[in-house]
Amino acid sequence: MWRSLWRGRGFIEMNNHGKVRRLVINGDDFGYCPERNRGIVECFRKKAITSASLMINAVYMNDAVVLAKKYSLPLGLHLNLTEGLPVSQELINKESSSLLTSDGYFHGKYGFRESLKKGLIDVEEVRMEIRAQILRFRDVVGEMPLYVDGHQHCHVLSGIRNVFAEVLQECGIGMTRLPIEFGLEKCVWLDKAAMAFFKGIEEDAKIAKEVLLAHGASHGYIGLSTMGSNMSVEHIQSALLTSIKTAEATSAPGSTLTFELMTHPGYPASKNIGGCGQGPDEFACSKDRVHEMDVLKTPKLKQFFSENNVRLCTFRELVEDIWEQMKM
Repeated sequence: MWRSLWRGRGFIEMNNHGKVRRLVINGDDFGYCPERNRGIVECFRKKAITSASLMINAVYMNDAVVLAKKYSLPLGLHLNLTEGLPVSQELINKESSSLLTSDGYFHGKYGFRESLKKGLIDVEEVRMEIRAQILRFRDVVGEMPLYVDGHQHCHVLSGIRNVFAEVLQECGIGMTRLPIEFGLEKCVWLDKAAMAFFKGIEEDAKIAKEVLLAHGASHGYIGLSTMGSNMSVEHIQSALLTSIKTAEATSAPGSTLTFELMTHPGYPASKNIGGCGQGPDEFACSKDRVHEMDVLKTPKLKQFFSENNVRLCTFRELVEDIWEQMKM
């Protein structure tokens, strides 16, 4: 039933008052460190983000869950196959695993991709770890995640995307992220290295599109061109307007369009405190995340949303809308 709703033009909600644009602003890496947790909660309370993705193997994950429950912060799962320690007890107990180095840690963002290209990753071990992270989320949060995305976009990679979709289907999870940012090639503020990496993510996502859309995704995704120091009100405006224009060209008149803005708000991590078992990375310790917080909280951005009929919402609202459509 998810497939029939999401293939082709995507989720359609008729609206007699013209087009409505719904935007989920998601804070990634929740649980990574105390400063990240504090920043995400602060942004949520200021209505600068609407949800967060919990990194289930992060050192301060339990503290993040306590904060989420205290402030009613909606959570999804930030599936992590590249950084830190695994969750699956089966992998931990193995003498060796294709997902782990000899020290027992994941291979890293680039190492994981290289191992995939060489055909060294055991798909069944991937299945074990994805399932284990989803079930750990259920145990600590008290419910299954409505939404799952991939840390460093691991879920769209060749050799991962199909098993990822299969586990989502098995667990009844109806939403994920499709990291294709319309107009990315026109983002002249990105340096060559960043552009090359982001274009690689998009190419993987385009191949993964059919299998992932069967499990729900927004009409448009923004976040590659607006990470860290590259985030500005003007860049968000440009990316969102391009995404809206592209989505409206292929959607029914009067339909509600849905978009996701991926963000990474937080304060700089303290040295050697946090991470997923190996300490925080360079991005976590930088001021780029504070910069994102400042941009997200600016009244100018909220005014832009209002003037362009963009209504902020949560993933739960999107899923509830899907079920309403299924009843019609």
